[in-house]
Amino acid sequence: MRNLLALIGLAVVLFFGLGWYFNWYSFAVLPGADGQKRIELNVNTNKIVNDTKSGVETVGEVIKNRSANETPATNRSTSETPSNANSTPTPTPNAAPTQNGNSQPIRFQDLPSFFRPARPQ
Repeated sequence: MRNLLALIGLAVVLFFGLGWYFNWYSFAVLPGADGQKRIELNVNTNKIVNDTKSGVETVGEVIKNRSANETPATNRSTSETPSNANSTPTPTPNAAPTQNGNSQPIRFQDLPSFFRPARPQ
């Protein structure tokens, strides 16, 4: 039950965070007629619908492109096994595919500041 509440809380925070970032709504504090403050909330429903549709289309295209780029695994017989099959494989550096298909290593300088690890002062 606690995990479900945490998931709901995460969804609410994520919705409000994305809404604020994409300008789906805006807040304004205005003076009222009787001297009290009035809080106004404006929701741009057309922008929410358009951004959601474009996001769904983009995710669909990415999934379609990734499934089209996958190659089927080749079946190797045991006679084709190299002599150093029992040795541990050499790790390869993490690489992010680019639009033209080339891979480049991920550098911390390329990440936004909130993804970079904190430096000791």
